[in-house]
Parts: sequence; structure tokens; C-alpha cells
Amino acid sequence: MKEKKDLTSDINKSKVKFTSTVIIVTICILLSKITGLLREQIFAYFFGANWETDAFRISFLIPNQFRQLLADAILSAAFIPVFSSYLALGKKRDAKKLANTLINLLIIIFILIIIIVFITIPSIYRILPGLKDDLSQRSLAILLTRIMFLSLLFMGLTAIVSALLNSYESFVPPAFSTVIWNILIILVVLLLYRKYGILSFAVGIVIGTIGQFLFLLPFLRNKDFHYELDIDLNHPGVKDVMLLSFPIILSLGSAQLNNVINKVFALSIGSGETTILEYASYLWFFPVGIFAVAVSTIIFPRISKQAAKNQIEDLKASFLSGTKLTNFLLIPSSMGIISLAHPIVKLLFERGEFTLNNTFSTAVILSYLALSLVPYGMVLILNRTFFALKDSKTPLKVAIFSIFCTLFFNMILIRFLKTAGLALSTSLVISINFLLLFLLLRKKIGRLGGTKILYSNLKIFLASCIMAVFANFAHNYIYNLLSSYKLGLLFSILISIILALMVYIALCFILKIEEVNSFLQVIKERFKTP
Repeated sequence: MKEKKDLTSDINKSKVKFTSTVIIVTICILLSKITGLLREQIFAYFFGANWETDAFRISFLIPNQFRQLLADAILSAAFIPVFSSYLALGKKRDAKKLANTLINLLIIIFILIIIIVFITIPSIYRILPGLKDDLSQRSLAILLTRIMFLSLLFMGLTAIVSALLNSYESFVPPAFSTVIWNILIILVVLLLYRKYGILSFAVGIVIGTIGQFLFLLPFLRNKDFHYELDIDLNHPGVKDVMLLSFPIILSLGSAQLNNVINKVFALSIGSGETTILEYASYLWFFPVGIFAVAVSTIIFPRISKQAAKNQIEDLKASFLSGTKLTNFLLIPSSMGIISLAHPIVKLLFERGEFTLNNTFSTAVILSYLALSLVPYGMVLILNRTFFALKDSKTPLKVAIFSIFCTLFFNMILIRFLKTAGLALSTSLVISINFLLLFLLLRKKIGRLGGTKILYSNLKIFLASCIMAVFANFAHNYIYNLLSSYKLGLLFSILISIILALMVYIALCFILKIEEVNSFLQVIKERFKTP
């Protein structure tokens, strides 16, 4: 009986510790998102949505895709499970040798990519739909791409350092480093905008990326990690990472190709549509980046170590815990966004060159995207679970299938809903991805607690629906009561969100949703008198 009590106590302590870490990382990511939102507001105010902004978005897309395909794929997805397994088995020297080898290989690869892109980018843009017939837009896009590609090397180095810190279970510095990136971009733009226009944003991205990398370096030194100019291609870990990497690169490449496909479709609809889709996507990713990314980032090293030790039942328990916590946060976020999409977009972007029509279009697109918040959060955790199990082929097959789904839904829905059709297509494709990955993981390692997840989700969905209706009613009432100006809009949104959260928490208690207890336990621990 005592052993059972001790086991229950340990499980509760583990849940509280996990939730506590998620909350701290979430706060850092929230600060990152707030400064990122300020960056986007400045962009919208100065430039609005036009051919120049479309050129900028397309130009930044290319270096960002390379970073996600190479740095994020090899390091975040393939490197962490292999590196964490060495740490879990006490092989620290082998772990450090593996890390240095991959760092040096990636530096060489990124330098070569920068040189190749500088030479070939004019030819690429000459055949891109939407750019090939517009010489001014194409010339601007070429210049912006060349400037921003200078940041690719430091994007890769930042991803390397972040992956190492996450493997050492130091999650806060990487989560906070994006705040530094955003602040530096904002400062550069404010200083250079009048003289250089939209080019100031490209310069800001280069300076911000270098600053982000330099910010992270001292934290890595504290982990007793030392960089060495060493490449050992015979290291067994290098082979393991490479075997995992190629399917992961193709998998993430397929996912990113969906993003590129959407932008090209939007480019073909008309001027400014790509930028509007980008604004809506940014707001959609706000709760995903705060909650789902925080949970999946923290859970990844843990399940990687559990997989290395063949602790499958512990891995499934971690998966269930992460999934329920993610859904507890994302279901109300999804319903809240649908409820308040128009006033949120109006408050954040409707000023300067960003018009009333832009606000309406962005809000509609955002509402369709919000339908995919929960499945996207689940896909993040499911993919990382497969990667922890050193299975990168299954996510690849699902990702490739999603490309065909994206093309199919885009071609149909764009006829009826224009750019909003691309958002609805995205939600449908992400939902299909989630269902396929969940069923395939269940087939691979056995039951995942699907009944518990479904029962929990139904209760959370009920609470979230009531919360969303209340939030909409509260906003309309308070907004009409205060005024029609921006300050009245700000207060009406803030007050309605706070009241809606109170309603949601109260309903969680009434419906006995267990995740709310973990949050309260963390708060009690933080304020407990010593």
C-alpha cells in the first residue's frame, strides 16, 4: 500500500515538474510572440500589403526553408534523439564528438548553399509565377534574398546551439533567444527605415540572427561543452543521424512545400494576398508556438531517452501527458480565435497602409486556420515520438501524401473561397495528417490512451464552446459600452479574454478536467512559503 502511495506521489511530482517547466518555457515563448507581433505590426504599419511586401515574404521564405530543412531537420529532429541516447547511456565523450562533427559539417554545407543561391537566384525568380512578368518585383526579391541569405549560416549555428541546450534539458535560453532576435530587428528597422525602406527589414534579420546566436553561446559554455575543429565521419552517431536525417529532411521538406504551394497559389490570386495569408498564419501560429511548441520541445529529450532505454510504457505515459496538456491549452485557443478573430486583427494591424478590407480578409482566413490548431499540436508531438523511436520514414510517407492532398484541396477550394480556401485546405490536410500519424503510432507501439484523450477532449471542447460564446458576448457588450476607438477595442478584448479564461477554468473544475489541477499545483509550489 505504501509503495503504491509512493508511486502515485512520484507520478504527481513528475506531472507538476513537467507542467512547471512548460509554464516557464511558455512565458518565454509568449514574450517572443509578443515582440514578434510588435515586429509584424511595425511591418504592417510601414508597408501594408502590396507587391513589395509580397517580394519580401517570398524572399525570406527561401533562407528560412533551408534553415528548417537542414538545421531543424538534422539537429532538432535527428540529432536530439541520437545525442540524448549517448547522454542517457553515460557516453559523454562520444556525445561531444558527435556534436562537433555535425557542427562543422553544417557550417561547410551552409557556406556552399549561400554561394550557390547568390549565383542562381535570378534564374529561379525568372520562372516563378507572379514574379516572372514583373521586373520591379523580381529585382527587389533578388536583392532581398541575397541580403537575407547572409543570415543563413547564423540561423544554422543558432539551431545547433538550441538543439544542444535542449538535449541538456536547458529549455529557457533557446525559448527566450527569439525575443532578442525580434528586438534587434525592430531597432534596426526603426533606425534605417526612412533611408532604406523595406531593405531595412532584410538587414534587421541578418543583425538579429547574429545577435541571437551570440546570446546563446554563454549558456552552452556552462554545460561543459567545448567547440573543436573536428570532423569524424567514422563516428557511429554520425551514421545514425544521417540515416534519420534524410527521411526527416524529405518529410519536413514536404511539409514546407505545402507552405510554398499555398504562397504561390496566393500570389496567383492577386496583389497583397500572400502577405494577408502570412499575417493570418502568424496569428494562427501564436498559440501553437506558445503552447504546443513548448510541450513538444520539453517532451522530446525525455521520450528520446525513454526510447533509448526501451521504456515504452513510460514513453506512452509521457506522450499521453503531453497530448492532454496540449489539448487543454489549444482547444480553448482555437475556439477563442474563431470567436474574436475580427476584433483581434483590427486591433493589431488595422492602421497605416493596412485597410478595413485587409482586416476582414485576414480575420476570415484566420478563422479557417484556427480549425487546425489542435491537430497541428498533435502532429508536432506525434512526429517527435516517431523521431524518438528512430523512425523517420513513417512521418515522411504521411508528409508526401499531404502534398497531394494540399494540391487537391487548394485547386477545389480556391475557386469558391479564394485565399480563405487555402486556409481551409490547410486545416483539412493537417487534420488528415494527425489521424494517419496517430493510427500508425498506435499500430507501432500499442494503445496510446485514445479513449482517455477523446473523453478529456470532449469535456474541454464543451467548456471551450461555452467560453467562446461568452467571450464574443462580453467583447461586443464592453466595446459598445466604452467606445469605438482603438483604446476601447483594446480594453474590450483584454477584459473579455480575462473573463472568458475565468469561465473556462471554472468549467474545468465543474467538469473535473484534471489538467487544471496540475496548473494550480504549480502555482501553489511557486508561492509556497519556505
